[in-house]
Amino acid sequence: MYLPFEPSKLTEEVKTHVPDATKLVAARRAAQMGMTLSEYLRDLVCLDAHGATYDELMMSHRRKVRAGDQGRLHAQDRTSVGPAEAQAARAPADIPS
Repeated sequence: MYLPFEPSKLTEEVKTHVPDATKLVAARRAAQMGMTLSEYLRDLVCLDAHGATYDELMMSHRRKVRAGDQGRLHAQDRTSVGPAEAQAARAPADIPS
């Protein structure tokens, strides 16, 4: 499923539990790339959801804004919905089995 990127404040937390060796490997890879573990994990999630790292997504968005292709720089005004409403709004084909 492709999810279009919409820049906004980074307010949501994603958590999981992994074995200690897995965390150590991830932390080492992050350090080798000059990132914190949190930045590395955010990029993995963005790659899976959007096909690009967070920094690549933001640079692309900023280029579009400068070129006039992307409307306003700030998130569009809209009513916020909670998780239950968002889940109900999803099409059945989008729901993983």
